[in-house]
Amino acid sequence: MPGSTSTAARAISALRSFGDFLRESGELGDNEMMLVRRPKIPERLPLVLGEHDLENMIEGPGQSCGPRDGRG
Repeated sequence: MPGSTSTAARAISALRSFGDFLRESGELGDNEMMLVRRPKIPERLPLVLGEHDLENMIEGPGQSCGPRDGRG
């Protein structure tokens, strides 16, 4: 199956859900998709702000920034 791991996992999940629907409606005896394993999706570490970004965030907006709501 071409594409990313998360795309494959979503597709398998959708097919499993559709198989459950068919089984519950009586159109299918067993949901064979339950036998298909979903690929393991690697965990991603959160992005970390650099020291410069943290300093800018703590200092707040500069003098050149106007009001955010657009009112005067």
